[in-house]
Amino acid sequence: MIRNLLLSWILSALTVFAAAPQEPGPGYPAAAPESVGISSQALDELATIVRGFCAREKILGAEVLVIKDRKAVFHQGFGWSDRDDQLPMEPGTIFNLRSMTKSVVGAAAQILVDEGALELEAPVARYLPAFDTDSHRAITVDQVLTHRGGFPLTILTGLDEHPDLQTQACAVVEEELDSEPGSKFWYSDAGADVMGALVEAAAGEPLDAFVRRRLLEPLGMDDSFFSLPPDDPRWARVASVYMLMPSGDWVRFYKQEGKSLYPFAWGSQSLYGTPADYCRFLAMWADGGLAADGARVLSERAVASQIEAVSPMTALGSPMSMPTGFPGMQVWYGRMAVLYRPVDAEADAPSPVLSHSGSDGTIAWVWPEHDLIAAVFTQSRGSAGVLRLEADLHRLLFEPEINAGAPAEWQPLLGIYTPDEGSLAGREIEVLVYNGELAVDVPGQMVFALTEPDEDGWRAFQLDASVRLRFLPEPDGSVAAFEFVAGGEEQGVIRRGTAAAYRERQAAAAPAGLDLSRYTGVFNDVEGDAEVRMVVIDGQLVAEHPKVPIPLKFKGPDEGGFFTLEVNPAVKIRFTEDENGAVTGYDAHGGGEVLPRPKLRELEDE
Repeated sequence: MIRNLLLSWILSALTVFAAAPQEPGPGYPAAAPESVGISSQALDELATIVRGFCAREKILGAEVLVIKDRKAVFHQGFGWSDRDDQLPMEPGTIFNLRSMTKSVVGAAAQILVDEGALELEAPVARYLPAFDTDSHRAITVDQVLTHRGGFPLTILTGLDEHPDLQTQACAVVEEELDSEPGSKFWYSDAGADVMGALVEAAAGEPLDAFVRRRLLEPLGMDDSFFSLPPDDPRWARVASVYMLMPSGDWVRFYKQEGKSLYPFAWGSQSLYGTPADYCRFLAMWADGGLAADGARVLSERAVASQIEAVSPMTALGSPMSMPTGFPGMQVWYGRMAVLYRPVDAEADAPSPVLSHSGSDGTIAWVWPEHDLIAAVFTQSRGSAGVLRLEADLHRLLFEPEINAGAPAEWQPLLGIYTPDEGSLAGREIEVLVYNGELAVDVPGQMVFALTEPDEDGWRAFQLDASVRLRFLPEPDGSVAAFEFVAGGEEQGVIRRGTAAAYRERQAAAAPAGLDLSRYTGVFNDVEGDAEVRMVVIDGQLVAEHPKVPIPLKFKGPDEGGFFTLEVNPAVKIRFTEDENGAVTGYDAHGGGEVLPRPKLRELEDE
């Protein structure tokens, strides 16, 4: 359990600059914004916002592309493609698209439906015999395509558990279903991998080969691929991927070395590509299945099927509605397509915005009615920065006065608040005006609009009424903190102040004269068959585990002698001593377990 808690955190710039604008590639000539009815001042503000995200390390770098009337009016890189190696983000960078792969695989499925090789209402077992079991026999292709198959989010604990896509997809039958097939939407990478295997089986060729031949090449997506030979020059343009830890630190977990992160093409993810390439895919949707040269890639039926609003979309692994920064919109899911629709839209009304995103920080949207496409690609996993830009894009491109006229009584509430405890300790929470409403920007999550206060002053998250907060005014009318409740339980008080102020408070509260060096040494992780080095770095106790790719920092000790894992406060350790006060090991506490870690030797004895 403790190891799972650790891995769940790991596996889920000094100067900020913008690269000079460049042509996004064939098919999208550059144009002055005003020539197509867009304000250059609005795009300058967009650049300032993205540059600010990089400066505050909400993201480490981004490539942003805006296309109006099939002309590129904005195309810039910001921040770092690889911060560790000081490589700037340039236009034309190649990104790990993660779940944006799903839309492409969904389009491939629609081609096979048109050709009669795949039937939406057919059972999956017709194409994948492993699904011919009592619990999985009734699942249809369409249920898989719409995330209504009842599958869990994932069945994987690593990237290389299976030798090929067919084996990986069919392993799903070994797991229990999370829900009755067809009963509800539940976003599932496992299900998308089944969809990839269905495409592969129906096409009679590998998934990557079929997608390349029927979609990538006809659309001119020349910089999109599942894998390449190690010496292909396009690898040099692939950005490194960084993970945002709960401590607020960014850790690089993928650097291309001439190979994909994935052992083979998956249905859920594994496609690499550029913003310009993905905009060609979205343009195909907007044009009813036509490529830029007029060649038909998907039928009109196929496009209509893919972007049909099937289910309201819920957040990843949650029944909560998927948040969005587009005002008055609700997020729906089609057949591997994300749709933004007015909350009161008729069932058969078209969706004003079509999209998909990827969990490493990539997203693109198309507004077919306005012939407008925008893409914001980062490799900053764990940040909600790109979704935060939805509100800014709407305001800058469609409704510039949306935040004007906020009530005067909101002004004392606005600003930065920083928790002293919990998983967000030291992270900056911003209270702001968002789409004309008072809202809270939660680090690593989204901006949550608040309800009006009740008679006791409590405001709830509009998307989750179980989370409430109440601002605490001072006698002079200023606000110094807010208290909050989550899931019906009191969670504490969060004070106004920056992360720097938090660090000052932590330093002042640190135990005086504590010699951390007495806790250093090499300890035995018996269950993991590994040796853990406990060291002191910059005055902090740090564990170096050979099976964990980042140093594990501990805070403390508290009054009970416990050190708390910085990235996951649910994990604590307490050292054991002999009768002479010498450290003999430590006990790891987490998930209801206590695991002893005996000391093997001193560091100097290595």
